[in-house]
Amino acid sequence: MRKALVLGSNGQLGTDVILHSPETWEVIPHLRSEWDVTNDGGLEYLSGINPDVIINTTAFHNVDECEKNPELARSVNRDAVEGLAIIAESIGAILVHISTDYVFGNSGSENYEPFTESSVPSPMNIYGKSKLEG
Repeated sequence: MRKALVLGSNGQLGTDVILHSPETWEVIPHLRSEWDVTNDGGLEYLSGINPDVIINTTAFHNVDECEKNPELARSVNRDAVEGLAIIAESIGAILVHISTDYVFGNSGSENYEPFTESSVPSPMNIYGKSKLEG
């Protein structure tokens, strides 16, 4: 059975990912109390689980707080993602990182068109910029 680790499993998105995961997968919920993605020790922690896929739903997403504390926003939304990518590659896991429409700002909203992979990023705030950088 393939194994998927869901980081941020107690949040809204993480909970939904777990609820809608295929029954053919072993889905392992992860809590920050087990290992905080902004801290060292990720290689050891993730190696011990040995997931095939790491699904990252973590985020510092309070837009107003991101503006007040951009260092924390970048630590969680950018730097931790870079660390996860390095760790995933070293243990042979696939990293699925979930971003946000905030990386596109208001573009597309006037016509109510969905964003695509070719949509041009235009973040309007620290949250969107830090997620784009991640």
